[in-house]
Order: sequence, then structure tokens, then C-alpha cells
Amino acid sequence: MSDPITALHYTPNANFVGNTYAPGAVGFNLADVSSVSGLNSLPAGVQGLVYLGMTNGADATFQSAVQQYIGNPKLFGFYLADEPGPTVSAANLKAESDWIHANVPGAKTFIVLENNGTSTKPSFSFNPGNTGIDLYGVDPYPIQPQFSGGADFSIIANAVNAAEASGIAQSQIVPVYQAFGGGGYASWTLPTAAQEQQILSTWGTLVPTPAFDYAYSWGTQNGDTAIVNDPALQQVFAAHNALASSTPTPTPTPTPAPTPTPVPPASDSTLTATDKYGVTANVPVITSGSQDFKGPLAGTVHQAVASGVDTISATSAITSETLLLGSGTQAMSFIGRQSLAVTGGSGTDTVKAAAGRNTFTAGTGTLDVTGGSGKDTYVFHAGDGLLRIEDFSLLKGDRLLVDQALKGSLQQAPDGHGGVMLTFGSAGHGIDLPHLSSFNASNIHFV
Repeated sequence: MSDPITALHYTPNANFVGNTYAPGAVGFNLADVSSVSGLNSLPAGVQGLVYLGMTNGADATFQSAVQQYIGNPKLFGFYLADEPGPTVSAANLKAESDWIHANVPGAKTFIVLENNGTSTKPSFSFNPGNTGIDLYGVDPYPIQPQFSGGADFSIIANAVNAAEASGIAQSQIVPVYQAFGGGGYASWTLPTAAQEQQILSTWGTLVPTPAFDYAYSWGTQNGDTAIVNDPALQQVFAAHNALASSTPTPTPTPTPAPTPTPVPPASDSTLTATDKYGVTANVPVITSGSQDFKGPLAGTVHQAVASGVDTISATSAITSETLLLGSGTQAMSFIGRQSLAVTGGSGTDTVKAAAGRNTFTAGTGTLDVTGGSGKDTYVFHAGDGLLRIEDFSLLKGDRLLVDQALKGSLQQAPDGHGGVMLTFGSAGHGIDLPHLSSFNASNIHFV
């Protein structure tokens, strides 16, 4: 068994010693913050999860608390509440989460769930369907004196299964690891190093790649022992937190450029790929079957005949690609890419990127884009069709470039699906931002 693998690691309470982010010493890089000054003080490479502890809805107090963080590049998201009970209104949580999504693009919303059942039959009240919250901490603590032998690791699977049954996807579950015990928390025993590793390994089989993980707790709260004063646990988490950064990436062996492959006659698009050695080749995106590309340009392009779905997967050797879409209906998912330049065609196209700095240019048809976690640029020209941006975020550095000639005809209206539609005088043509309820025109770069 292996630990969950994620790039972000959070541990709450007493994160700062003076102006120093103390958990960073053992690899934690998602800080527990509650002020703008605390967020601004974080060292490079550390993001902040802002604790709010508010459940009254998106009232003026809530909005005032959140607004001060808008546009802060160190912000990861907001911890709305810790274990809100069943008396808390799901509608209030939804109002808070929706307000953040509308006004702080890219920020995640998060709660830790309260178990309203037992350790053997957990029950949870909140889920994406009734709150719209992005991520949910699940915190079964298996090291307790009440259990036979002082531990019951099976309660972790019980909790995960119950969370998924309630409507929370595995990708939305944040593992919460027990890292405290004793003192005023006599019902919980501090895990030994071996027990902590067993907790991590158990979680790894259930939620292998969470958005982030959560070790409770760094600081002590009630005369207990926690990570801050237990060197053995510090060693366990230092090793765990280093896993994502130490996972080896295969180094490709330089080989001669591949022999050109004839372009299939049914090809509708062309992919130009440049590898890390500067070799450039035109790679046809085929409309049936599959085709393999060997050597530095190694990758595979697949398209299912019936559904028109391409998955373009390549080794880390490929660093940039240019894709010109044609007249067909295509869905393309890029895996492992660093830089994309995609121009839409006259058909209906869906493109999903994973990371990197990408540029997506609308065509005369429909181009539906998920840019991924990098800083992306979206371009819309006069005469273009529909550009739908699924994850546009000023917070992560996305940019929207529009022809200067269209500035005077800009209008905003609801898109009919909870988002905002930017149009420029032609019905059905424009830019759809389905996850933003409004968009400040000053954030458009007219060029």
C-alpha cells in the first residue's frame, strides 16, 4: 500500500512562530490562515486556506470577510466551517460557496464533515448537491482507547464509503489524518509513527490522489500532543509530504526523429509537436483507429469512431503543441502537456488541458475549453463563433484577449445555466463563462 499522492498538504493550528510558517519545515505547504497579513507573509511555494467559520449565508459580514482576499495570488480557498452540525442550513452553506465562486474565481470552498452516525455506520448531511461546496474533509480517527487493541483502521473505509454514498465524489474527498491525542482529548490516543503510516497507507487505497490532504493537528489545543511536539510524527509527515515532489519522472533517451508517417486520408486536424530536443513534426489527428509515435515525439492519438473522442497522451519529452481544428465534432483531452496553442475550427470542439501555459483561440464554430491549472490566454476575434471557458480564473492568472473593434458592442447577459455570456452584437456568438455569474469588463484586454 502507498500513501495518497498530492502536491498540497495542510495542517491547522498555531502555524506561525513570529512571522515564520513553522509547518513548512516538514513539507506542509497549504497554510492555516485567518488574515490578509498572514496570507501575505507566506513564503514562496506556500498557499493559504483561509478559515472563516461562518454558516449564516452570504450576508454582509460574510462578504466583507471574503472580499479582502479577492485577487490575492497566495489564496487557495476558503474553509467555510469545521464539522457543521445538522442544524446548520445547507442553503446557507450553498449561498456562501456560490458567492465565493462568483466573486473569487478559482478559489476552492471546503468544509470538514461532521459524522452524524457512528464509526461503523457513518452519516453525513452535506454534499455537492445541497451545498455546491468543492471539497469535503472526512475525519475518521482510528486510534482510540475504546477500540479493541486501541485501533480500528476499518473506520476509515466506512467513512469514505458513506461520503461517496451521500453524493460526494472521490475526487472531492480530502483525507484528514489523526495526528493528535491525549491530554484533554482522552478519547483519542496519539498515533505512534507506525500507526500514522498505517493511517496514510489505508487512505492511499481509498483516495489515492486527493486535491490536498489534511493532518490534524500541527498545534495543540487542549493539553494534547500533536505534530508540533512529537518528533516521530514530524518524520512521518516529512517523508509523506515529499512524495509528490520526489516521484521520479522518466528521462527519455534521445533518438533520431521518427520516419514520417503518411497522413490518414480521413484526418480532420493537424497537431504540430516540438520535443525537448527541438525536433518538430506534424502529427495527424486521425478520425478512426489509433496511431503511435515513437522516439522523442512519443505519444498516442486515439479517436473513437462513434463518439469522436481524442485522447492525446505523450511522454514528458513533448513540451509544446499547436493544434488547428477542422470542421468535425471532436473532444480532446491532453495529458502531460506543458504548452498548447489551440485554434478552433468550424465544428464543435471540446478541449481539456491538464496544466501549463496555454493559448486557446476561438474559431467560427464552438470551442469548449477547460484550460487546467496553469495561466492560460483566451483569444476571441471579430467573426468568431462561441468560446466557452469552463474554468476561467483571474486568480490563477488567466487572460481574455478580444479584438479592439468589438469593445463598443460588448454586452453581458445570463447564459441560462447560471453563468454569464459576453456578446458582441451577434446572437449565439461570444464568450460563455458558465461558472461566473458576472464579469468585470475591465478585466478584458482589448487588443
